[in-house]
Amino acid sequence: MKTKIYFLSMMLMALCMVGCGTHTEPETEDPKTGTDPETETPKKDVITVTPMQIDAPAEGGEYTLEIESEVKWSVSSSASWVTYNPGVGKNNGKVTVIVAKSEVSEVSTATLTIGEYGGDAANKVEVKITREAGTIVEPELPKGGVLSGEFSVSADTKVHFSSGNLQYQASTKTWRFAENQYDIIGEDNKNISDTYDGWIDLFGWGTGSNPTLTSKLGIDYGTFSITDWGVNKISNGGNTANQWRTLAKDEWQYIYSGRTDAASLRSQATVNNVPGYIFLPDNWSIPSGMSFTADANEWTTNTFSVTGWATMEENGAVFLPAAGYRYGADVSRVGSSGYYWSSTPDDTDFAYNLYFYSGFIYPQNSYYRSSGQSVRLVR
Repeated sequence: MKTKIYFLSMMLMALCMVGCGTHTEPETEDPKTGTDPETETPKKDVITVTPMQIDAPAEGGEYTLEIESEVKWSVSSSASWVTYNPGVGKNNGKVTVIVAKSEVSEVSTATLTIGEYGGDAANKVEVKITREAGTIVEPELPKGGVLSGEFSVSADTKVHFSSGNLQYQASTKTWRFAENQYDIIGEDNKNISDTYDGWIDLFGWGTGSNPTLTSKLGIDYGTFSITDWGVNKISNGGNTANQWRTLAKDEWQYIYSGRTDAASLRSQATVNNVPGYIFLPDNWSIPSGMSFTADANEWTTNTFSVTGWATMEENGAVFLPAAGYRYGADVSRVGSSGYYWSSTPDDTDFAYNLYFYSGFIYPQNSYYRSSGQSVRLVR
């Protein structure tokens, strides 16, 4: 009997130990630190943004982003042409995104970043923004006096030539461009004076503020930077000061030999019975019915009538007539040589010019500052 009681007591004790034992659930998170005990990485509050991609036209536009979050967030943009409002928010919200109109001729891309404000740098969302290429509007040229052809004068600078050589009337203090590219004053330049009521077109170097100067001393022709003829109002070239300028010697050289296919864009020629030199624009295309022999070294290889030249000019061609030069009141070589000033001095007596005659051209010639030469402005 005692044996049975002992056995039952032992079984009851065993059952009690099983039923009353301590039970521990596996931990998935430390309630104090918010970390995963297995990976020891911080718990993240996820930020979601809709949409994740904006494709804007060249004109730009306004877009809305929907944000879902349980934390405070901030916004930043990688490009100045993408702006937003607000820049800071909390929990769920909306952000207005404004994409500005494109002013570049290529597709633009940017990134808008929405991330936890002052928190984990990894807790962020990036919205990709693409904007189509824009149409570039060229700056407005002066009304009148400018030719359509575009000429590279360096690797990154292009200019347009004026429609004719520069002319001046002392009695009215008026500047103008010759009516036609082939127009020259010739022998009448000998009448140069402060009161002459005719027109002149041969000027000493840097005489934008003193066009009737006839001194034979080079030292009298001073600092060119303040006496470029282009600072003046040209009556038929926009009639606004500081719209034009004179090419530097390296720019004349670049037009002659530095441009792509430069040798095919130049030649001696005769226009309306006036000898001279032709430069063609960078994007030259020969007009229908016209012919042109490049790099000819005599006047008569390329000969154009007034009508024929009008067609060439409409396509951007530039003609520099052989207007000769003046020394004091003496005029020489009209119709046989061309001298075109640059803005570059050589020394106190000399400055650089573009010089040509039949069979020869030198884009960086140096000649007396006191000699009267042609001026063809650009802008």
